[in-house]
Amino acid sequence: MVSVKNLIPSSARSTASAAAPLPAHLVPLLANALERTTAAIDRALPPAKKRSVLEDAEWETDDPAEGSYEKELRLQEFEASRVYRPRLIIHGDEGLGQSYLASAVLHHLEGFHVQSMDLATLLGDSTRTLEAAIVQLFIEAKRHKPAVLFIPSLTQWVNTVTETARSTFKSLLDSLAPSDPVLLLAVVDVNVIDIPRDVKAWFGHAKENRVALTLPSLVRPDRSTIQQSIRATLADEP
Repeated sequence: MVSVKNLIPSSARSTASAAAPLPAHLVPLLANALERTTAAIDRALPPAKKRSVLEDAEWETDDPAEGSYEKELRLQEFEASRVYRPRLIIHGDEGLGQSYLASAVLHHLEGFHVQSMDLATLLGDSTRTLEAAIVQLFIEAKRHKPAVLFIPSLTQWVNTVTETARSTFKSLLDSLAPSDPVLLLAVVDVNVIDIPRDVKAWFGHAKENRVALTLPSLVRPDRSTIQQSIRATLADEP
């Protein structure tokens, strides 16, 4: 059973994952933004410890008096009550490292089923319409919960797809139960106020659903930090 749970289907292995940690040279620039983004995700989708098969068997009982079935149902209801329409949009001016940050966020969501809504995926199959592709990706996300619906470039996406496709996406988004652990994650290279009103409504009105990217501030190191850096440099020299 442990092996079955750890198997990765061939359909999931056939596509390259966009998840990757932050490059080392960009950590000083994007670490703060990544921390704020992951904190917002953890508020929208509180992390829950996954029990192994052995842990499930350890707490399982055949005695009806102990009410193990009812207890498990209560635990599931409690976990569902912690989630309410998880949505998150990362916005900021162009060139603030959105692509690197998005890859690091997906790396943070390791274990989630990610459905990329990028245009290459939606338009890659010429045998189906754009609306059919969106419906299929939603079906796969609901089938493999917890899941992430990822739009890497929302501005380009909105300007390219038809009004019918946008309406289809909105209706499918509304069909999700409020407690479904399906996160809508989008990255946009403009300010959130420049997004069309109907698209902005997908992410709700709460400020917790928006992460603004800004230019990194210049922090001048103190004297002790400079001295430690000099000593470390000298120690590395032969």
